[in-house]
Amino acid sequence: MVYKLFVDSDVIIDFFTDRKPHVNPASELFDLNEQSKTLCICG
Repeated sequence: MVYKLFVDSDVIIDFFTDRKPHVNPASELFDLNEQSKTLCICG
């Protein structure tokens, strides 16, 4: 089953700027997306 997630732009910024302590949960979301377990909708 694939879950749809709406990802806020702050999560994307946290991921790309390596902003602590938010980078770990953000990277987990992107990892799940790469494994096709979620469909991230960015906005």
